[in-house]
Amino acid sequence: MRRLLLTLILVAGPVVPGWDDVAACGDKFLLIAGARALRTSVARHPASILMYSPARAKGLAIQDPQIAAGLKQAGHKVQILNDGSKLSATLNAGRYDIVLADFADAIAFESQVRQAVSKPALVPVMYQPSKAEMAAAEKQFVCLLKAPERISHFLTVLDDLMKTRSAAQRNTPKTE
Repeated sequence: MRRLLLTLILVAGPVVPGWDDVAACGDKFLLIAGARALRTSVARHPASILMYSPARAKGLAIQDPQIAAGLKQAGHKVQILNDGSKLSATLNAGRYDIVLADFADAIAFESQVRQAVSKPALVPVMYQPSKAEMAAAEKQFVCLLKAPERISHFLTVLDDLMKTRSAAQRNTPKTE
């Protein structure tokens, strides 16, 4: 009788509702964390990004190592510059789509970035700005990032910026 019952359970197991939730070892993590936790964000519009992260100052929002790592993991090409005196030379030596810098540095570098051959977008990063600071900064810059923030937010903002830039480039008549 035991053999018959065991055989029926083994045969009928896949038919009984709810038995499909039995998982293998690695699948348990997926059930607990969900599939979203394992997905990494991928940039739809990969950019070449120059990050100005001065070695002299500590506590700047841009110095969070997770920012550069997250951008690289998403598919962006990231170069980190530590010396502000080399900004113009670096911008003119390469082709960059975006320059990320701490807000104070972005104000100082705005004219140099505008004169760059590749015409990159300057995106300041603000650390815990107040509403008034954020409103004032939004008047000066088209695109801003706040820190600390999830890297997924950074990726979304930069992807939207690249989408807008590529659409603008397609609509600009070419002069020869």
